[in-house]
Formats: sequence, C-alpha cells, structure tokens
Amino acid sequence: MRERTERELLPPSGRPLAARAAVAAGLVVLVLGAVFWHGTAPSAVDRAVARPLTDYYWHGHAVAVLHWADLGSPGPTFVLAGLVLVLGLARRRVRGALLLLLALGIASGVTEYVLKPLVHRTKDGVLAYPSGHSTGVFTLAFVVAILLIGPRRSSTGAVVRVLAAVASVVVAVVVAAALVASDFHYATDTVGGAGVALASVLSVSLALDALIDRRRTAR
Repeated sequence: MRERTERELLPPSGRPLAARAAVAAGLVVLVLGAVFWHGTAPSAVDRAVARPLTDYYWHGHAVAVLHWADLGSPGPTFVLAGLVLVLGLARRRVRGALLLLLALGIASGVTEYVLKPLVHRTKDGVLAYPSGHSTGVFTLAFVVAILLIGPRRSSTGAVVRVLAAVASVVVAVVVAAALVASDFHYATDTVGGAGVALASVLSVSLALDALIDRRRTAR
C-alpha cells in the first residue's frame, strides 16, 4: 500500500475536487470561446489588462518582455518538457512521464486543431483563441506542480517543493503577461490557454491514477 500511494499523481481525497476543477476549467474555455466566436476585437477586459502591460513594454522593457514571451514558443517549451521528462524517468516516476507526454499532446491538439479553428477568433489575421503559447507553458507548469506536491512517502522538503510548484505556475503567468504586453495575444486568449492546460492535466492525472490502480488491483 505504501508503494502504491507514493506513485499516485493525486491523493484519493483530492480527486473529487480535481474533477470539479477540470470541469470548471473546461467550462471557462467553452464560455470564452462562445463569447469571442469569430471575433476580431479585444473586449473591455482585454483592453484594461493590456494597458499597463503594454505601457511597461514600451517604457524600456521590450527586450525582457520578448524574452519572457519566447519561453512559451514550441522550442523552449519542448526543451523544458524534455528536461522534466528525463528527471522524472531518472526518479522512476513513470506515471509522471506519461502525464507529461499525454497532457502536452492532448492540450496542444485540442488548442491547435479543435478550438482555434472552431472559435476562429483572430488577432491581426491569425487564429488567437486559445493561445497556443499559453497552453504549452501552463500545461508544463501544472504537470511540474503535480509532480512536486503530489502524494509522497515523506514530508521532507515539503515547503521547498510547494514553493517550487508555485514558482512554476508564476513563471507561466509571467509568460502569459508578456504575450499580452508584446501584443501577440489578448489577455482572454491566455486565460483560454490556461484553462485548456488545467483541464487536460487534471483529466489525464485522474485517468492515469484510475487506470493504473485498477490494473494493479486486478493483478
């Protein structure tokens, strides 16, 4: 029993909350998609969020903002994902490695091949909702958070692990803000990307825990 608990992605007591959070995230994505269906202009919320961020961009911080925005592009995201994958396999976290691969694949596929063509919200003639950059970086951040704060055998280093998990999500938020500041996306595009990421990561986590635990019980 001790070995089984250590390998879980989500604690049994937290799974109902995770399921509700996944559904809520999915609903947010769908509602925003309906609101901005075939849209081309920013909403009042988008304009309010963008104003201070673009001011920051144009007042001597353009280079730094662009570097942060670039972290969400496919190249850096896949490099970071590869690093997380290698570290997970080195620690024999096979379930975590599966979570990373499946969640990234599902979240990216849903964003690029389902939601973007379906919603067809554009910015400067390019499909924008949900933000693919935000989807990738938030998916990676949520996976890292689950691997860091999921069930473990010992509480040693718990504070450090929680802080590292929070930091990974904060980095994703900064990347999303940089995408808005550099005028690559509307703020609601990045919220949609984060929603797809959260729904995908939690859904895959729940499915993997249920599937692998059922197989172990059957054996």
